[in-house]
Formats: sequence, structure tokens, C-alpha cells
Amino acid sequence: MAQRVPSTSSASVFGGLWFVFQHADNRFALWISSLTGKEELYLNDALVAVRRKIALTSVHELTLNGSKYSLELSTKNMRRGIFECVLRENGHPVAALATEYVVPRRGLQSAIALIGTALVVYLSLKTHSSFGLAGLGILVWAALSFAIMGRGSGYAIRAIPPRESQKT
Repeated sequence: MAQRVPSTSSASVFGGLWFVFQHADNRFALWISSLTGKEELYLNDALVAVRRKIALTSVHELTLNGSKYSLELSTKNMRRGIFECVLRENGHPVAALATEYVVPRRGLQSAIALIGTALVVYLSLKTHSSFGLAGLGILVWAALSFAIMGRGSGYAIRAIPPRESQKT
């Protein structure tokens, strides 16, 4: 099912990744589901290709007005959420975008989670609590620390200089 194409690139965990390029009076948009691997290619808001692919690299090609265009998506770092999408015209890169999942105060989040877990384990051993109760305490601590410290995290998307070396 075709989606409404946004005017600018965007990314979210549940909404997927939108790579939107304006080039030669055309708008190229590639949407990727971060959950299912589904990919949709749009040209001037019209859906032109759909596929489901879970791989580190994916290339979509199309010909328009005598020029061969391709959008190449590559996963640079799965753990940090770094993806790059390069628009090429006749094999030459003309634009590129990159995403990264940003978590502010990552060190502080880790320290709070570690200290909280140690505290829950210490208290459960001291009071001879059950393993299930200790697990529940750790889960509650993790949820609270994420709710307090996890705000402001999410995908950042930015333009990067297109380089010939990005071609595979």
C-alpha cells in the first residue's frame, strides 16, 4: 500500500526511514521499514517499486528521461543505527544521506542502570527475596531509568558529501 511521501527525510524506529532526494526536477524517495525490511521506492510521489529485503546493501534502479538512476542503501553499523543512502545518476553519486540513532547521556544511562541493578540484587540477597521478585525489581528500575533518562533519543538524519568511493 502506497504511503504519503514526506517532503523531507525522516527516521523513526516504528515509522521507518525516509530518504528523500530532490534532483533534476524530480523527487526520489526511498522508505525502509526498520521492523520488517520492506522497501518502497517513490518517484514524484508515485510508488514505482516494492520489495522486502533484509540485507546489508540494497540497490533500486530506474531509468528516467534517458538517465539511469539508482538509490543504494547500505548498513554501515547496525548497532548504532548508521545507514547511508546514495542517489546516483548514470553511476555518479549526486546526493547522499546518513542516519544514526542518537542516545544522549549514554554513559550516565549505563551508570544508572548498573548501579540500580546492583542495588536491587544487593537488597534481594539481604532480604532473601525470590529470584522473580529480584527480576521484577530490575525490570522496574530499567523502565524508570529509561523513562527519566531516555528522552531525546532517536534517529538523526543528515546530508553527507557523495563520494565515488561509496560505490560498491
